[in-house]
Amino acid sequence: MRRGARWRCKPIELDDEAIEILETTASAPVVELLETLASEQRAAITAHHVEERGYDEIARELRCSESVVRKRVSRGLAAMRAQLRDGEAYE
Repeated sequence: MRRGARWRCKPIELDDEAIEILETTASAPVVELLETLASEQRAAITAHHVEERGYDEIARELRCSESVVRKRVSRGLAAMRAQLRDGEAYE
């Protein structure tokens, strides 16, 4: 069975902007952006993209479904992108 088929959801695909954000996690603006997120989103992004853990592992740890973890990551990254576009991270 293809990964994601069981949950009938598409894998999250990161665009170049999101990848750039994640590759510079040590920089102050990214850390500040992460701190503006809800704790659940921050934890999901950190676990998946910084610690490189799978959605299934994170879901087991948080006792929720993989789709919940995927949504937290997706929404958190979207919020970070929006803040970067709006210049809020640099004010």
